Amino acid sequence: MYNSSLSQMFIVMVMLLLISHTATLPDFRRPTKVTTRCCESISSAKIPYKIVGFQRQNPLGPCVSAIIFFTEGNGAICVHPKAPWVLRQLRELEKPASN
Repeated sequence: MYNSSLSQMFIVMVMLLLISHTATLPDFRRPTKVTTRCCESISSAKIPYKIVGFQRQNPLGPCVSAIIFFTEGNGAICVHPKAPWVLRQLRELEKPASN
């Protein structure tokens, strides 16, 4: 009888230890929703706004290959990276500032 009580108590202690250990493990679930902010379409039309900067975007679905021009007061605009006017604008933006 004494061994039976001791065995039951041991089993209960082991179960409590396992439950407390699993409750402290980090949560490794994946996020349910991942949002991507990128250019999914591009334009070849010239931008009539003042361009103050740019960023190159590599294609990685759903994002497409693009140049993102940042404009003064009109936000970011996605353009075709091989449009002739874009190439000229990039050269102009990459020139070192003259003092």
